[in-house]
Amino acid sequence: MFLLLLLAGDLAFLTLRIINELFDISRSLGVNVDKGHPEFYQYTKFLWICCLLILAHLRLKSRQYFAWLVVFIYFLLDDALRIHQTGGDYISSNYFSFSPPLGLEEWHSG
Repeated sequence: MFLLLLLAGDLAFLTLRIINELFDISRSLGVNVDKGHPEFYQYTKFLWICCLLILAHLRLKSRQYFAWLVVFIYFLLDDALRIHQTGGDYISSNYFSFSPPLGLEEWHSG
């Protein structure tokens, strides 16, 4: 039942994305917008997964659930704190020099 609720939420945001693309209702409904509604829904899903993995680990005493918990905690923190974007920007600006070929301009979304 819980999985069906999560999938229904995903389907709802997919539907809202399509409607938003057609009628331009709100920028915060875009899945590519930082701190938008779909992103907070993703944080909620990661948090629920972590809670369920904690319960499974405590009840079944299996290290596998704890290992998955660590992975999903990283996913949550990386998504919320933009760890790989910030680290990538730092590494690319301090250790690599990149100049686009053929007169192209540098650009990244983020």
